[in-house]
Amino acid sequence: MFRKKYQVKPNTVGYLYRDNVFVATLSPGIYKFWDFRNRTELFILPEPSRLLSIVNQEVLTKDNIALRFSFYVVYRIVDGVLFLKKFTLDRPINAIISEAEQRLLHGAQIHVRKKIS
Repeated sequence: MFRKKYQVKPNTVGYLYRDNVFVATLSPGIYKFWDFRNRTELFILPEPSRLLSIVNQEVLTKDNIALRFSFYVVYRIVDGVLFLKKFTLDRPINAIISEAEQRLLHGAQIHVRKKIS
């Protein structure tokens, strides 16, 4: 009755929080915790690399040559605890990952444009 059941699927890592404080990292499996006051929450992050495609970037080089290009960024979440510290955890994990991808996309665009120009 007061047990909470969490499932961490293959190729993911679970991060257990109790009272909004990180408690443990959970590998794939099924876990049951006593939770009398509904104080635990599990955030599940993917382990494999992910691919972002960035298309139709236009850059004017120093010698006034216009370039149009597309590129890919492959990324992987290495430190999930540090990753989760960078976001407010009051929304679904898919929204958090989407925001992280937007930040990565904008940072990659700026970096590549500076290198080419």
